[in-house]
Amino acid sequence: MNLFSNRAYFADRDFIRTKEGFFWVVVGYTHPPNRIIAYLKYIPSSTSGKWKDGTTPLERVLPYYSATTVGDTFGFLRQEYPDYLFFCPVNQIEMSTVPYNKIDKYYIPEEKLQSLLKKNSLDSLQKKAVDLIKQLSRRSGVPLTSFGIIGSILLDIHNPAFSDIDVTVYGSKNAHKVKNKLLELTKAAGPFSKMSTEFLKNWCESRAQVLPLDANELEKIFHRRWNIGTFEQTRYSIHPIRTKEEIREQYGDAKYEPYGFVKIKAQITDNSEAVYLPCKYKLSNVEILEGLKTLEGDTTVEELVSYEGLYCDLAKKNENVLAFGKLEKVTYRNKEAFRVLIGSIDAHSKDYIIPLV
Repeated sequence: MNLFSNRAYFADRDFIRTKEGFFWVVVGYTHPPNRIIAYLKYIPSSTSGKWKDGTTPLERVLPYYSATTVGDTFGFLRQEYPDYLFFCPVNQIEMSTVPYNKIDKYYIPEEKLQSLLKKNSLDSLQKKAVDLIKQLSRRSGVPLTSFGIIGSILLDIHNPAFSDIDVTVYGSKNAHKVKNKLLELTKAAGPFSKMSTEFLKNWCESRAQVLPLDANELEKIFHRRWNIGTFEQTRYSIHPIRTKEEIREQYGDAKYEPYGFVKIKAQITDNSEAVYLPCKYKLSNVEILEGLKTLEGDTTVEELVSYEGLYCDLAKKNENVLAFGKLEKVTYRNKEAFRVLIGSIDAHSKDYIIPLV
């Protein structure tokens, strides 16, 4: 049970404030005992930060989320706050986590939205965020109770002059309703628009500096991203989140053993869980092009999983993909199979998924 809110589980993209005034983003849904897997996003600034927690300036320690930028925070934590690092015996990696006894406040996106809906006075960004969600709810048929607000608005550290609107939507059916409606709305005249050509150019240039993808590949990926755009000239993002009923794995149910890195070509047979983070694709016709060629026994690579949001809901069913990532043997309830993981820290952002079209 979640001891820190009215919700019965810890969900991806919830936020935590710890006793040092650090703000963390929850990652995934399976967490070790007495800890929550999360990455550090904001810390108090000794000078002047763009964001403020009351009167305390904050600085952002991650320019954007990726496994590499999360790994970059480990040096700071190891030197100053080692209690936040944890070697996970299930995943066999070191990760950043928040111990329960360090939590000062736990933030629930759905609760924040409901509180804003009841307020008589909102600032310009809060009002725009509420208007965006109301329009999405009305047009898609998804109830307001299935939405939430994350990011700086959730934490009350936003600045209407530059902050974005970041929204959660709960449940697979609801997420696909919102997706289909947004694809329709961004093609028509109105408050919902796609990102500008200038944004696309800058986005591709910045990602090309850290990812093993060229500008053409990145542009193709960008055009498949339905969950980002602008609403009345303010940038927004939409993040599907599992409901409690959709969480089928508990911490320790599965164990993961690394087998090095591989490059594969495969066909997507099921992308129904690709909207979430981590996103999951079921595979068939897997061909290992580089790396370990012979797997143990009758096991095969059954799944492609990404903790890198760039590849969420990217590949379509029956589509062929090229991928490079960490090969892991998964032992789940006495069954063994292999998966390829994208978004591991030790990949140093060299892993990828590319649709072959």
